[in-house]
Formats: sequence, structure tokens, C-alpha cells
Amino acid sequence: MPTAIVTTVMAIATSSMAPVLFSALSRHQHNQVEFEKTFLTFQKYMALFLVPLGVGMFVYQDFIVEILLGPQWKLAGIVLGSQGFKLVPSNGNILFNIRSIPCEGDA
Repeated sequence: MPTAIVTTVMAIATSSMAPVLFSALSRHQHNQVEFEKTFLTFQKYMALFLVPLGVGMFVYQDFIVEILLGPQWKLAGIVLGSQGFKLVPSNGNILFNIRSIPCEGDA
């Protein structure tokens, strides 16, 4: 159940922006440089929103579980907090432009 809460919150946050992203990317579908620039900019702004959301879910895990699930689910706060905090490294990489090392076959 706590995992579903995190997934639902993140899905609401990201799915509302999908039409905006698709319309912006469709304008640059034949220009690879502009397409990539638009996508990475959008990704960075989404990370600016999602990183604090994940940290907030981690910090207020007990409060969120108490309100949404009730006091009998108190131990589920650990799961909720860890799932929320799990999002920070993946979005933090985007936010701080940490790039992976390319593989041998990558162009």
C-alpha cells in the first residue's frame, strides 16, 4: 500500500505534464539538437519538482501514513519513506547533470 501511494503521487505529478512535453517535442521532431535540448530541459525542471517531493515524503513519512492509512499502518511509514527517498538519486542525477560513462559501443 505505501508503494502505491508513492507511485500514485509521482504518476499524478508526471502524467499531467506529458501532453506539454509531447507537444513541445513534436515541434522539434526533425531537429535532433533542439529535440534533445528541449527534452533535457524539461527533465531538469521535472527533477526540480520531484526531488523535494521525494525528500518531503521521506521526512513526513509517519504523518502521511497516519493521515492516509491510519495508526494501525505505522510501520508502513518506513516503506513509504524509503520509496519516496529512492526517487531522489535518479532525479538528482538529472538535476546536477551527472552523466553515465558511455559504453564501448555507444556513438
